[in-house]
Amino acid sequence: MSRLFLEEHTYTNETYWLIETNASRVLVKVYRFNVCVGSFELEVDRAYRLKVLVSDMIVQAPRGLVIKISLTGTKYTWILTSEPSYILENMPHATYQISIEGTNFMKAIYFEGGVISIGEIYSINIEALKLILPPATAPPIIIGVKRAVRNRRHRNRHNRKAKSKSTRRKIKDDKKKKARKPTSLAEALLMTET
Repeated sequence: MSRLFLEEHTYTNETYWLIETNASRVLVKVYRFNVCVGSFELEVDRAYRLKVLVSDMIVQAPRGLVIKISLTGTKYTWILTSEPSYILENMPHATYQISIEGTNFMKAIYFEGGVISIGEIYSINIEALKLILPPATAPPIIIGVKRAVRNRRHRNRHNRKAKSKSTRRKIKDDKKKKARKPTSLAEALLMTET
């Protein structure tokens, strides 16, 4: 009977195994939250120190958010409430689903260690805006339409009085001059200058 001594160090946690077998080699798989974080083929009668794929997950978010982190493919879920920073220790390097309760924010990430930072997100709820917008904008629109109609009437009265027959004739003559085609090059150049 051969013996195999294993040590697993994941930061501060240490795990020791003693495996007894008749084989000369052994396959050792290490699982954390039902996720394989290490697979090793080892020879017996030796001691090994194994490094597995786990890291501390640091989550930073604005105070007051309820954050739900789910390890994809497993039943494990962590709910983080109302603190600006969290440390989840020895989390496997895997895919996580991150969502914020009360919003439609949901994102899948592959975590390999480090910091997950969630900033403030502002969005407009269109359905709520449709309900609020018509009553809120009706009085300014009505006032604006009344002013526009009154100003148009006032302008039309004012413009009728200002245009005499001679002014109308000048406008008509100017239109004819612009529509006329030049007969010489010099006339064409003069027309482009004005």
